Amino acid sequence: MAALVLMGLATIGCTSSELVNEQPVNIDKKVTLTTTVSLDVATKALTATGVKTFKAEETMAIVYKNTSGNTVKAVSAALTEGDISGTGENLNKTATFTFTLDDPDRTQNVIYIYPAAMAKGDGTVNYDDLYTKQDGSLATLGSTFDYCTNSGAWNEGKLPSLTLENQLSILAITLKNSDGSSTITGGLNSVTISDGTNTYEVAKSGTFGGDVIYVAILPVTTSTALKIEATDGGNNYVKTLASRTYEANNGYNVSWKMAVKTAADVTAKDLLKLIGANGKIYTTTAAVEAAGTTVLAKILYVGEAGSADASSSTYKGLALTLEDVKTDADANPTWCSQSNATCLATQYKGKSFGSGDPVTTDMHGIANTNALIASSHTHEAATVARNYNGGNHPEGTSAWFLPSAGQWKKMEDAMGTGAKLKTEAKLENSTYYTSTEETKAWVCHYFVGTPGQFTDSHKSYKQRVRACLAF
Repeated sequence: MAALVLMGLATIGCTSSELVNEQPVNIDKKVTLTTTVSLDVATKALTATGVKTFKAEETMAIVYKNTSGNTVKAVSAALTEGDISGTGENLNKTATFTFTLDDPDRTQNVIYIYPAAMAKGDGTVNYDDLYTKQDGSLATLGSTFDYCTNSGAWNEGKLPSLTLENQLSILAITLKNSDGSSTITGGLNSVTISDGTNTYEVAKSGTFGGDVIYVAILPVTTSTALKIEATDGGNNYVKTLASRTYEANNGYNVSWKMAVKTAADVTAKDLLKLIGANGKIYTTTAAVEAAGTTVLAKILYVGEAGSADASSSTYKGLALTLEDVKTDADANPTWCSQSNATCLATQYKGKSFGSGDPVTTDMHGIANTNALIASSHTHEAATVARNYNGGNHPEGTSAWFLPSAGQWKKMEDAMGTGAKLKTEAKLENSTYYTSTEETKAWVCHYFVGTPGQFTDSHKSYKQRVRACLAF
């Protein structure tokens, strides 16, 4: 332990006859202390042989109380090779860390957190980075995320020497294609693991580059389903695992076959991705084409189950075609063959058109389309929407339909603005029909300066149409 710094008070303005009894006063209450800590011999985690060890340049945090009762975090000096010891099965499992502490209260226990990156400024454990900043590499995991800890009382004024206990489970993950014939891990740039409570986003600029990625997770102590999602920037994969248990202080080698994601698997992170004609989800048009298929629609809204259409308690998303649908190669459709007909059971007047429901509360696009097609009048807009792609739609989605005003608004809100929706959906500088009625038909404008504005239109006018899927 370094000696405390003692300083005397200077006398100012005193005559030689005045006697002053000067006593040393402790001005600097900082002390430099060392502690020696060990890792459990049985700890299984990170090195190529599956054993957790100390390495030069690593640091540890100490959380302690000062004499004012405040909680303080201090970070050790970086380890040198000379600080690390141990032989045989204990090789590199003991290290001496050096700390500078400010006025510590030696009556209060101290907590060690290793590595130091796992300690927040207030001394609590930094799980935030564990969820969002892992890059899949062994080196980063070991130096930044492989969280060990222990606590103890001061030992006759000295810091306690303790054995650190690993708090996480380590997964060494190999991902394969759907039939297991080839490993896809190296070409991926993002993997997400969720246990229903915690979600770990593991990402790297470029690709992971190897056959194995390493991920630290909080222990899963009861049989829990895991969902794994992955992408290589073009293709998207998913896997659901039932009943998994991963204990703290253990490493697990796991290998999973991944399926290409379909519309039924879509989550909020799939917003703006593409649905191929094969029903699978892709990130880029190039990936769709490489799979030997074509783009059907773009995902423009993902929310809670039941939020996409009033007909379903499960549909949570909406996808729009990236091309207008027409009655033939050139002609835009009309809404109804009889301009003054009342075609639907509910008319949405809108706040600016008298009493009634605001137009954007209409979430009945599927039911509206069904009713319009079944009507005794001809409804071209609804019919061409339903017949897009020959009427074929991917498994797990609704039939094609003419989106209601409320569904157009859902997509606009998901994009942030009508202008952003116009760009993402490749909408023309024009007007698009909805399936919502107010004696006349409601339309949504995407002219420059007014994208997303709703007005009504005579049903006999020819307007543009996009077909929609719910999933």
